[in-house]
Amino acid sequence: MSKISYLIFQVLILQILCVEDGFIYLDIKYNAEEGYFTIPVYYGENDKIFEVQVDTTTSVSWIPSEKFPLDVKKYDISDSSSGVITKSNLEIEDEDGTVFGKVCYDSVKLGRFKINNFGFVLADEVDNKFKDYPQGKLGLGFRPENGDKFNIVKSFKKQGIISRAEFMISRHYNNLFIGNLTFVNLLFKKIKNSECKLIETNNLEFEYRNTWACLLSSFFFNINYELINGILNNVYYNDKMDVNSIVIFDSAFKYISFPKTYLNFFIDYFIVGQLENSCKQIKDEDSEYFICSDITLIQKTKIHFLINDVVYTLFDNNLFIKNKDNEYELLIRFYKEKDNIFTFGAPFLKTFSVLYSYEDSKISFYGNNINTYDDIYNIVEEQVNDEAIKAFKLIAYILIVFICLALLVWIFLCISNCCFEKCGICWKI
Repeated sequence: MSKISYLIFQVLILQILCVEDGFIYLDIKYNAEEGYFTIPVYYGENDKIFEVQVDTTTSVSWIPSEKFPLDVKKYDISDSSSGVITKSNLEIEDEDGTVFGKVCYDSVKLGRFKINNFGFVLADEVDNKFKDYPQGKLGLGFRPENGDKFNIVKSFKKQGIISRAEFMISRHYNNLFIGNLTFVNLLFKKIKNSECKLIETNNLEFEYRNTWACLLSSFFFNINYELINGILNNVYYNDKMDVNSIVIFDSAFKYISFPKTYLNFFIDYFIVGQLENSCKQIKDEDSEYFICSDITLIQKTKIHFLINDVVYTLFDNNLFIKNKDNEYELLIRFYKEKDNIFTFGAPFLKTFSVLYSYEDSKISFYGNNINTYDDIYNIVEEQVNDEAIKAFKLIAYILIVFICLALLVWIFLCISNCCFEKCGICWKI
């Protein structure tokens, strides 16, 4: 039995037996146009289904109440005999806007796995900023300040369904894995991986405290190398910006956000330096971004991020999306109010399969765009060797062509009887 077949068999057995030391997996959908993941969640005794957003930056889940102002599916908790609505109001703040409503407790089901007394907000109000997915959110923030009852992964563990509070969003398989995920290294054995230790965010504004955050050391655009006598001597980074800032990983965010303080540097070395100024700069009420037209230039662009001494590379297919005008929107935005914070949303996270561990306070990334400094040196060395081989082949082809042409000329002159007697090497026909 192959490893993949074994894993599938294990998943099926776990689905049937609900083994505590295993894991569960659920299908998720990825909306490429809007850049977020959704999952069906069943609320209440009657299993009313809501297709909610998977959000790693908010710690409280919510669904619309009967008073919700938008025209979407709504939930009446009085229809569920297991539901309890409290007198407590809770305001949920995140980058999509603010949601306000009553704290409720009811049964919730993911797939075939049900938990009781799960805490969530039955949303009555929403501010004007909210433009994102209106059916609700599944909050998977790192620090649930309102208690573990509001965190569905920790609730699964508390009720004995799983043994470890971990989850993984897999873009490759379009699945959400929850539980003991020690099998992941086996599943992705041939793919590079790295770990990102979380850092404290208690000094940040409230809306950022509950999320998964690491230290971003720098970002850069070009990797260069130095050759001495045809031998690779040094690999170094050009156009590098040291930032030493916090980076937040947001599964419900369409873009990569930069603080506006790096806008001019970005324009000089990326828009002008790599895209040859083929983009137009656009401003909206809270950010600035770029629309580009030349796809031939876009195809050679890439950007590198250094996080916990590991380099993560994003290529053109992750950085741009085609809009309705057949132009290419750069999925990097610059926000004035975020002077000390970067946010990595779908363009970054969808490049990898990402494991989030409450147990170990870390994030693990799996993908082939992950490199250490030594890896990059080896990659560049291979590129240099490939270029040398290509150059040698080109010279050899040129010599062969030259010899063949010279031979053809000699044959032509012999046939035309112009050098028979003079050369002494041709005979008279």
